[in-house]
Amino acid sequence: MAAGGDGDTPQQGGYWGPDRFVLVSLSVNRYIDDPADWRRSRWIVPLGASGHPGSRHYADQAALWADVKTIPQWWDWDDIVAAAATRQQLLPGA
Repeated sequence: MAAGGDGDTPQQGGYWGPDRFVLVSLSVNRYIDDPADWRRSRWIVPLGASGHPGSRHYADQAALWADVKTIPQWWDWDDIVAAAATRQQLLPGA
């Protein structure tokens, strides 16, 4: 996968060694927060919302991340409920 950027850009990329085109480090999570209107805040992470290799959401944001795109952050409970794909209820053990 191609990656742009250097140590001074939002899409940070680090290069080292004799082959200056070999990427050795890169930015991971990207956040755009709007304190004036939290509903406009966005984010992206290449390992997806789960980050667990067994989850169907593992790496589900990788293509968007590589294209330097973002998805909404959910701050308002009504937005969270409306956008949720599933719901879990955790109950304390007896």
